[in-house]
Amino acid sequence: MRWISADRPLLPGLAAYIDVPIAVYLLEGSSAQAYLIARALTCIVPVALTPIGWRLWPVVARAADTLSFSAVQAIAARINLGYVLITGALGVLVLWLASQFLRGDQSVQVLHWLLLGQCAPLLFGATGLLMRAFGRDAIIPLLRIGGALCLSVTIVSAHLLKGPADGLLLAQATAAVQLTIAATCALLLTQRGVWPGLTALAQPRIRLR
Repeated sequence: MRWISADRPLLPGLAAYIDVPIAVYLLEGSSAQAYLIARALTCIVPVALTPIGWRLWPVVARAADTLSFSAVQAIAARINLGYVLITGALGVLVLWLASQFLRGDQSVQVLHWLLLGQCAPLLFGATGLLMRAFGRDAIIPLLRIGGALCLSVTIVSAHLLKGPADGLLLAQATAAVQLTIAATCALLLTQRGVWPGLTALAQPRIRLR
């Protein structure tokens, strides 16, 4: 299963964007165009967070090897809080850009749902980075592939039963998958004493200085 492993993330990476080919093939012209524009705008969030994760990974890996467990938990909490703030700022930027490019109530609703999914770090923190740091990241590719399958079955079934696919339904299903994956990772991290998002402030060991 090397082709779906955390070290070879090609298939899981593609699975995270399964909604794009679905939109191209199942949505009607104007709906597909609006969906793809909204999807491109909301991708600003993960694109901006990716290099931050790359920069932080050596710090987290070194801490995991050399520091006490409680110290690593404190670093994880600070990273989570940083992701919350950065994701919130990116979300505001996306909303401003959307006001320049998108028109129509349904197009805006599609963007809001897609942005909700992409802003999962605002609720749950740096789940991908921390799952890797705590050696729990092997499950992430399986979650992504399973989520892509569930999303595909849901949208194709709705298309067959109700006629032309709905961009809003696709956006809602995409957001649901993204939030479910992030919530699952956050739940697994709580077993290692890492609290998600802003709840890290309530962790007794954390001292923000």
